[in-house]
Amino acid sequence: MRTAGRYARSSSISVLLDVAPDHGRQHDGGFHGDTFADRGTCSVGCAPLNPCYNGPMRPGNYAPRPAHLKWLLDSDPAIRWQVMRDLTDEAPNAIAAERSRVATEGWGAELLSRQSRKGKWGEPEKDRGLLITLYSVVVLKDLGLDPASKQARSMADRVEKLIFEWHNNRPFFTGETEPCINGRILGLGAYFGEPNDALAQQLLDEQLEDGGWNCEAPKSR
Repeated sequence: MRTAGRYARSSSISVLLDVAPDHGRQHDGGFHGDTFADRGTCSVGCAPLNPCYNGPMRPGNYAPRPAHLKWLLDSDPAIRWQVMRDLTDEAPNAIAAERSRVATEGWGAELLSRQSRKGKWGEPEKDRGLLITLYSVVVLKDLGLDPASKQARSMADRVEKLIFEWHNNRPFFTGETEPCINGRILGLGAYFGEPNDALAQQLLDEQLEDGGWNCEAPKSR
C-alpha cells in the first residue's frame, strides 16, 4: 500500500491522522512533520499540546503515520474504501472493488439486512418507522453504498413505495412538510437515483431571509 505524496481532498479521515501530536519534536514554536506545523497562533489560551485551528489546514504538509493507516485499513469496508481513496495511491478499480463490499459485508450489509420487505426499518408505528427509515438510508449513503449496486437498487425501490399517509399519501422521495426532513430526502433521492425537482423548488421557496430554514418559521417569514 503506497501513501500519496500530496492529497487532493481534506477529508475527516485525513484530519484525524493529522492531529496526533509528536511530543518529541518541536521547532520554531510549532510541531512539524505530520503534527501541528503551520496551525496558526492560538488566540483562546490553548495549552501547548492542544491544537488550535485558526489557520488553514494544509493536507499536503503531512503523511499519515503507518500505524494509523494500518489501523484504519484493518476495519470495515465502509471505512477502508474511503481510506484507500483519500490517503493512498491505490488504483481506482481497487477502490471501487473495496467499495462494492459495503453492500455484502460489515456494517452496510448488516443495515441492509434489517430493512423489511415493505421497505421500512425500525418500529411498526407509521411515523417513527419512517423516521428510522430516513436515517437508516442516510447511514447507507454515508457508508458509501454504491447507488448502482443491485443491493442499493433493491433497497431504494422498496423505499420509493413508502408513503407519508398524513400528507395525502405523498411518496417518500417527494418529501413531506418539514425542511429538515426534506433536505435529507432530497439528498438521498439524488444519490440513489430518485431526484425530485419539485422538492428542490419547495425547499428553495421555504428558504428564509437569513439564508436558513426553520420548521417553526411563520409562513409570512
